[in-house]
Amino acid sequence: MNLKQLLDQKDPTVFSIEENSSLCECIKLLNDKNIGALVVVNRQNKICGIVTERDVLRLTYSSPVNVCSVLVKDAMTARDKLVTAEETDSLTQIMETMTAKRIRHIPVLKDGEICGIVSIGDVVKFLLGMLMDENKEYGLIARLPRNNPS
Repeated sequence: MNLKQLLDQKDPTVFSIEENSSLCECIKLLNDKNIGALVVVNRQNKICGIVTERDVLRLTYSSPVNVCSVLVKDAMTARDKLVTAEETDSLTQIMETMTAKRIRHIPVLKDGEICGIVSIGDVVKFLLGMLMDENKEYGLIARLPRNNPS
């Protein structure tokens, strides 16, 4: 299984924010869209990093700041440190990378351009769906014990 197969099954929308936007705008967008990361772009709409909930927490914890006066580019993980994947990468590679680097979101590229973003939640949901389909195919679902609350 590769990332293209996962991306084909999820909403293709990749939310982004301009690097000179305020962190306040970033937090609002993360909250409004109920997402954990935004791709950061420059004025030419080229990817220059990623900003995650963890980046925001790290910045605000280390030094109390007014988030409306901080720019996204001062909180983001910059392009030179950004971990990306190709849509042809396997799910195993992605899980290993996310685990080893302790990251939860990876922008996915195709021919150098962003074509999606994958979260650890997306990977778990996709793999769970595959397991459920496999279990149904082999008739294992009917034999699984049901949750009976006491």
